[in-house]
Amino acid sequence: MTYNIQLGFKSFQDPWNTNEIGGTKEQLDNLVSIIDSINPILIALQELPRNRYNMVIKDYIKSLAEKLDMNYAFGSHGYNDPEGIYPVHGEWGNAILSSSEYNNGLENTMKHIRTISDPIILMGDFNPQFGLPSLWDELNESGLIDSDSTFLHGSNRIFYSETDFNLDYIDMLYDTINWTSDHPANFSNLTMKNHNSY
Repeated sequence: MTYNIQLGFKSFQDPWNTNEIGGTKEQLDNLVSIIDSINPILIALQELPRNRYNMVIKDYIKSLAEKLDMNYAFGSHGYNDPEGIYPVHGEWGNAILSSSEYNNGLENTMKHIRTISDPIILMGDFNPQFGLPSLWDELNESGLIDSDSTFLHGSNRIFYSETDFNLDYIDMLYDTINWTSDHPANFSNLTMKNHNSY
């Protein structure tokens, strides 16, 4: 689903007018109602506001994601200060919302992977409590193998398409001096096979 939400303002309002107030709870509930009626797994939002002068709800994406029970990523592509061209200061940008249901997200990822013929690298924290062994089997069946056969860290994995890459090495950097994270930074060096064909 894709949706331009006009900075959380109703269609007859002007988000750039300092006398107009938008981003209300009522408007948020209206947006949630429309999105819920479609029940999408992935949403691309445009003209999403954050911390704007004439908004009631300042962190609109967070509130929207909480009501929809979805994960989100926000990217600001604009900021106005009070002295700028527009009289309304604050941010606006784009966001992606995705289902927070692990199994649905995983199922859709696997479906997508099976449609790709180009080289694939899939990385992340594959929390083992969600059934990592069965995920390994599914990824292997799709032509992806785990670069970390030594199990440097149980959940942080790097999978790659074996037909497209050679694995040179895998390692990790674990900061036990500052305890920067409870996870290491896992990394591997992959070189492409037949790179001239891509």
